[in-house]
Amino acid sequence: GKEKIYTIPIKPGWKAGTKITFKGGDDIPNMTFVVEQLPHKFLRRDGDNLQYTCWISESQTMGGIHITIPLPTGEKYSRTIPKAADESIPVLSNGEKLVIPSKGMPIKGELDKRGDLVIEFRVRRSSASHTT
Repeated sequence: GKEKIYTIPIKPGWKAGTKITFKGGDDIPNMTFVVEQLPHKFLRRDGDNLQYTCWISESQTMGGIHITIPLPTGEKYSRTIPKAADESIPVLSNGEKLVIPSKGMPIKGELDKRGDLVIEFRVRRSSASHTT
């Protein structure tokens, strides 16, 4: 039988479910390939944005922490959250989101434009803080 190798160019910004069709010919039928998205270890895709959950302790809500997030491009996004000026008021709260523009996924059809990186801070409650 005939053997043919197809190269499928995946364009930046394509989402899961995007279909690529190769026209057949001779004895080869038309073929449709569907893009699947593999899960990432740290990031979740939401449209063109990337979501990252940053788990912190209750003491870290006061700031003075440094976070580094590996991005799919190979670069790393780093940010320091400064300490609270008033030590009785936390600088981070459970569910708080920090939006970093243009560090998300490429936007299909928009040359050099990207979605955002959205960092959501989630506070791990220590078992000692629960009252019974």
